[in-house]
Amino acid sequence: MSTPFNEYTRDTGSSSPENLDVEIHAVDILHFAYLGFVASIKLLSEQHGFTEGVIQKVYGQLENYAEAMDIIEMMQDDAEEQAVTEILKRHEGDSDEDLEEDEGVNGPKESKDAK
Repeated sequence: MSTPFNEYTRDTGSSSPENLDVEIHAVDILHFAYLGFVASIKLLSEQHGFTEGVIQKVYGQLENYAEAMDIIEMMQDDAEEQAVTEILKRHEGDSDEDLEEDEGVNGPKESKDAK
């Protein structure tokens, strides 16, 4: 009995998608597209620091994946810039508090010798 597996030899090489020699059945295309989409959302979430839900919402509001990538990259840049701004403000506030502690609320501290 002849089967498609009779001439099969185990390939120990890479199993990356470029090396796959299989035709995806038409009924399975939607399933594999979904799996690829889910994997892409997960990867974008991990790479850019947003939840998968946020990534999906951005994608859903746009026309294609490239637009979504542009927006997500801009969001990451804006988030990082905002974080830097807030961190600097807080450090600036810490410096002001340290200065107030050094000078006292009513001006510089007078030494005992100055009186």
